[in-house]
Amino acid sequence: MVVDENFIHRMTLRFVGAINKVREEKIRELGDFFQILKKHYSQKPDNHKDIRLIEVFDKIEGNVTDKLAQIINSITVKAIGHLGQLREEIIQKGMVLDKPTEVPIKTETKPSTQPGVTEVEKIETASKIKEEIARRNRILKKLLEAVPQFKILAIIEKTKADNYATLSKATGFSNTAIRNYVSELEEDGFLVIDRTRKPYAFKLKKTPW
Repeated sequence: MVVDENFIHRMTLRFVGAINKVREEKIRELGDFFQILKKHYSQKPDNHKDIRLIEVFDKIEGNVTDKLAQIINSITVKAIGHLGQLREEIIQKGMVLDKPTEVPIKTETKPSTQPGVTEVEKIETASKIKEEIARRNRILKKLLEAVPQFKILAIIEKTKADNYATLSKATGFSNTAIRNYVSELEEDGFLVIDRTRKPYAFKLKKTPW
């Protein structure tokens, strides 16, 4: 199997779709578990009930769900960062797409009686590839916006926001959460934080879509 830009792009889409599915399933399973637990306890005789315990279960469920989502989201950011780096390396090396329908294969052909046909075909093929990549990028962006870090990245790209306060207002996330998400995005090469400014500002470096 030839690992090329096209392969990495498809793999990224599949990974994001799969990881989003895992996130939804695990959060749903946690919800079901705590629902059964609370239902079992609430069916006990009144003299054995303690409303505070139900509140504790709710708090534990919220904390565990948040932690699980954070772990999965961080894994997603890391993975997308690594896949993006690999894709960039492939582009820089000038490797071509290996899909026969997307890139014409160089073969021995008889001279064409219609001059310029080959060049026209190349242009049309390049245009189709560009359109297909743009379509996949739109899908990828929509899928990734379920992850807070990439939701922030999309807002920075669209609004040119460059500070924590603006992002906090735009997303509803706390300043602490914004700082953590932005730090992760910097660590994985999606943006750069300017620590010479007070307060800190940041600049978009790249997006995975």
